[in-house]
Amino acid sequence: MPQSGVTLADLIDAARYSHPRIIAAGARVGAAEGQRWQASLYPNPTLGLALRDVGSREALNGSVTMATISQPIVIGDRLDTAADSAEKETQTRLAEVHAAQHEVFSAIARTHAELLSLVAQQGALNEAIGAARQTLAVVDTRIRARAAPESELLRPRIEIARMESEMAHIQSLLRSAEHRLGLLVGLDRVQSASLADQLAMNPAELDQDALASSLIATHPRLTVLRQSADAAQARVALAASSRTPDIVFQLGAGYDDEDSEGVLEIGAQAEIQLWDKREAPILTARFEVLRIRQEAVDMERMLLADLHESFSQYDSARLQLRILHDQIIPDAQNAYQQIEASYTAGRTPYIEVLDAQRTLLEARRSAAMLAGSAAVARSAIAGLAGLDAFAHATRSLPVPTPNPMEAIP
Repeated sequence: MPQSGVTLADLIDAARYSHPRIIAAGARVGAAEGQRWQASLYPNPTLGLALRDVGSREALNGSVTMATISQPIVIGDRLDTAADSAEKETQTRLAEVHAAQHEVFSAIARTHAELLSLVAQQGALNEAIGAARQTLAVVDTRIRARAAPESELLRPRIEIARMESEMAHIQSLLRSAEHRLGLLVGLDRVQSASLADQLAMNPAELDQDALASSLIATHPRLTVLRQSADAAQARVALAASSRTPDIVFQLGAGYDDEDSEGVLEIGAQAEIQLWDKREAPILTARFEVLRIRQEAVDMERMLLADLHESFSQYDSARLQLRILHDQIIPDAQNAYQQIEASYTAGRTPYIEVLDAQRTLLEARRSAAMLAGSAAVARSAIAGLAGLDAFAHATRSLPVPTPNPMEAIP
């Protein structure tokens, strides 16, 4: 990651292949791939060796020595069903990788927006402190010229002390956000001074209905649950296929010591499902499908509720920000300039300058805070509905594919 000019895309790229949650999700894909490979294999034959008709040591010469080999023959479509079930499990694990990426990227975007908001608030407060010190210098000059009482020094000093106290609080929050962002991308700290992005002071209007439709169609957690439901449905089919028993063919060849001749045996056996008819696994799998589908409905409702809340926060901040920029800040700027000029000329008491200055600087700080709130809410919306570019950056991780020659030590 670059030392300066760091963008949100740089932060996401830094976390893409290094965040432990994403790596763990990728490892689960590897485990599912192993299960998929195993499910595609045919049952192994069994080799046996036996001595028959052995009554005593003296009668050993009358025994029959047999070497046998037995092979289960899969009847029906159980192998294909098992492979299909394992494939759907793998697809579910892949969807979980995308979900893990999405969650991490969303957390990065939100923390990045919080950091930009704090930087903007720090800048506005620095501007306020600078202006207050300039005013303090003007007051000091007027006092030296005996044009104003010394009591006028108290208010600017108190105001500067108050703002410096707020600055210390913002700097503490800023350091915390820098460390939190660093932990998300695998670093100790991401310096706010290294960030290239800035807050959008004129956020765009969003279409709430389009966002809701996008959430339902694309949210990774809903995709995981849909894939899980498909996998559970495949397990129903797998449980049903297990009701068809395998036929085990057996072939044996041996030597009869008593008759001094070779012996050949051919046989077959199959399980009779007299007591256990494999109905319980089918019932269990069907209820699992029902559970996952209802969880998907519940998750969709929860996500939509979160989207409506984030949209309300975003739209409220956007509208307030527009009023500040279009009306309040220009009027406060004009009022402050006029009152400051009047005070310098000795026609206005300092208290009016201080009030006008506070009104202007509070409006600018409010604008910075609202822009930050809009940015944080937009990041939340992006995490829910895929609004920004980072939502489309969930490329698949390279996952291990089991190799018969290398996967088994």
